[in-house]
Amino acid sequence: MARASRPLLYIRSGDSACRADSARGLLFVTIRWPVFSRFRGPVTIAGVCRLHFDRGGGAVMFRMIAATFVVLAPALAWAGSTNTGAGGKTPPNVRAQADQYARHVLNLIAYVESRYVRPVERASLVEAAIVGLYEAVREPLPAGLKNDLARARSAKEFEHILSSSRAQLGDREELRDFRALLISMKSLPRALDPYCGVPTNNELRRSMNSETNVGLGIEFDLPAETVPNPFDVEGMPVSRSVPNGPFRIANIIPGSPAQRGGLRPGDVVTHVGGQATTGDQGPLLMRRLMNNDGRSVELSVTVKRPGRAEPLTLPMTPGPFVPEFIFGARRHTDNSWSYLLDSTAKIGYIRIGFIDNAAPPQLEAALQDAMASGVKGIILDLRDCPGGYVDPAVEIASMFVKSGTIATVRDRGSQEQQYQATGRSFAFDKIKLIALVNANTMGGGEMIAAALQDHGLAKICGQRTFGKGSVQRTQTVTEVGFSFKITTGLFTRPNGKNLQRFPDSKPDDDWGVRPDAGYELPLPPDLHQQLKEWNTHAILRPGNSREPLPLDDPENDPLKQFALREIKKLIK
Repeated sequence: MARASRPLLYIRSGDSACRADSARGLLFVTIRWPVFSRFRGPVTIAGVCRLHFDRGGGAVMFRMIAATFVVLAPALAWAGSTNTGAGGKTPPNVRAQADQYARHVLNLIAYVESRYVRPVERASLVEAAIVGLYEAVREPLPAGLKNDLARARSAKEFEHILSSSRAQLGDREELRDFRALLISMKSLPRALDPYCGVPTNNELRRSMNSETNVGLGIEFDLPAETVPNPFDVEGMPVSRSVPNGPFRIANIIPGSPAQRGGLRPGDVVTHVGGQATTGDQGPLLMRRLMNNDGRSVELSVTVKRPGRAEPLTLPMTPGPFVPEFIFGARRHTDNSWSYLLDSTAKIGYIRIGFIDNAAPPQLEAALQDAMASGVKGIILDLRDCPGGYVDPAVEIASMFVKSGTIATVRDRGSQEQQYQATGRSFAFDKIKLIALVNANTMGGGEMIAAALQDHGLAKICGQRTFGKGSVQRTQTVTEVGFSFKITTGLFTRPNGKNLQRFPDSKPDDDWGVRPDAGYELPLPPDLHQQLKEWNTHAILRPGNSREPLPLDDPENDPLKQFALREIKKLIK
């Protein structure tokens, strides 16, 4: 106990409240100061002391105060009531989870810092990770988190902030094992850009560079805690946890058994082989649909389809298949494509989807097919093209561009890599070309459109493109055990102008690809979305199906009809 002649602390009167308990000989002081940023709220300190109030400000703490609040403060921000055990200590299992979480997040942040396209502050990345964690469990952020992050300098300090933040949330089911890490990984793009983050199952499958897939070709809507496992022994992405059904289909891969069988995005799978997906067999049935278990046995898949009253049961057989990335005007009965849009005027039509490594040889075959039919003009449809990989995008552009620059990529060090035409172009001297674009033409699709426009090889028709001129790389972060997608560079078009639309970009700035004069055709947003859905249905309709679809009527796609009229004028 301190002697009465020496004050233990000085307090500004505006920042404190105190009351005396003369019967017990105690004086209770409540202090609200930034120095106590690691506490949930006001700190109550009990002790026998004399208080000197400095009403003019400039209050200080000295001597015994530090020891006093460490012993008596009941509400550390890093040790909330959810995770404390006997004696107010963090249980060992929570501490172990928190320490592992902190190490993994810091390893991921180090990976991001070394590869991201621009420098980013570590404090911003740590904050993004913690904010995502607390939002996921609907808890307020630790008091003083921003102050602690601003003061932190060393990796050890940041690791302590991460560990303490995780420990405060305690032993929660939604944060156990890998879940807390995954939540923070998904939250990091707050400090980066929307194209970074945890890759989807589809993105992981594509990154494996396999031309042949195995299974049915179905991708499902899965809850947030269901994640891809990059280390599956079969080399295919699977889920670490699978919920019970029913399962809603998010995507069908064109060219797959599921596409040939007639499944669509939006279908809800209720039964597989007559077994309900809602029971205990649900996770097993999901895996049978997502992965090849070694048996090419016909399955019956029962779905509820939006707009259809009765359930629909479709037979299909899993097995090897080649995903399609290039599409034509209509399918033959054997599910292959016809690339002739107008047989009388000899106009071809080719649509480019995701630009995978398999896309260039598929486009080459499509061009050969169209030219063998004697086409005089080709409509190249890049609408809703989501982009893809740089190298195959360059290969595709090189099928039209004889020589010269396709694009230039700059990394964080301003180092440039120029991509030149490969010299494998087709003889398009006498064939007219119109490329269709819209606001969802992105990345590699914009690279192709810009190359065609800058080299004067095609008329660009439609609406201004999205403006995504960034390059991402997906890589497994060994220290973390998961894959992460990160932006590593920006690319410009052949004329040197910018393609990327930045947050502060204005409509008059250089970004994206604008249609040529006289070839811009604005569409209402609702029609734009409707056309995207209709095109998906047309691509996925099996070749032997006679189900009528909206795009069977050419007038339902006004941009394609406009391009058809314009290319006929160019041919004359």
